[in-house]
Amino acid sequence: MVLEAGERASESRRPRLGRLRSTIAVIALLTIAGSWIAIQLQTACETATRDAFLGFTHALNAGDAELAEQFFADGSFSWYSEDPYRLGDDARNRDSLDGYLRDRVEQDAWLRVLFFDFNSEAPTGVLGNFGFHAVNESWQLVSGKGAALCESGELTVLSTGSG
Repeated sequence: MVLEAGERASESRRPRLGRLRSTIAVIALLTIAGSWIAIQLQTACETATRDAFLGFTHALNAGDAELAEQFFADGSFSWYSEDPYRLGDDARNRDSLDGYLRDRVEQDAWLRVLFFDFNSEAPTGVLGNFGFHAVNESWQLVSGKGAALCESGELTVLSTGSG
């Protein structure tokens, strides 16, 4: 860099600093806009799936077995398993779910969600799949998985096991 007579080095850098500041500002705005777009691109299926699962856990935690049961699909129900209480054929029996949830509420069952991960949407767009970690009424860490119908937001699968 060659300086003209009487020119100071700091003055010759001002245009470059101005461009640098402008570039940084543009990058910051694009980063913010990108984050906003990512939030907006959250699929309707993801929202319906998360809302169904969290709605179920809130109802269970509030001791409302009837409301908790309403978060499950009727015709496309696959299973609700809870290790070690509800497994095998019982887990696949939709007709016994209401009674089972009532029994669990009477036992003061609860599930505090620590982590929820919507991990895929079926290629057909019909089901949203998720995993979770939670703490139960025995203060045990439990992990599980589930699926919900994208359109109605009803749970078709919910399985809770040991952490």
